[in-house]
Amino acid sequence: MFFISGKNLLRASSKFDLIFINMRHDALRKFVRRVLAEEIGRNFHTVNTDPISYKDFVDYEVDVIMLQDEGYIVNVLYKGKKLAPVRKYSSKEEAEFAAERLVDKHRISNAS
Repeated sequence: MFFISGKNLLRASSKFDLIFINMRHDALRKFVRRVLAEEIGRNFHTVNTDPISYKDFVDYEVDVIMLQDEGYIVNVLYKGKKLAPVRKYSSKEEAEFAAERLVDKHRISNAS
C-alpha cells in the first residue's frame, strides 16, 4: 500500500504500519518510550536471577548419598517412583552430573 503524506510517498506493509503512519510524531515518540520503559523495567523486576537447577523441578526428588568407602550413590524419584536403579559413582560431581542428565532425559521424554 502506498500513501502520500505531505511531499513524501510512504509504503505500509501491514495494519501496524498504518497506525504508525497516522500517528503524530510526538504521540509516536511517547508510545515508543512507554514500550521501551516497560521492556527495560521488566529486567529490573526479576526476583531470582539464579539459573534453574534440576533440583528445583517440582515432583523430582534427587538424593546424592556419600558411602563409607568414599563413593556416592544417586537415587532419583519422580512422584515417589524410582526413575532408574541406584548407581555408584566415584565422585560427588559425577553423581550430580548423572542425576542432572537423568532428570533432563525424563523431562524431555515426558514433554511430548
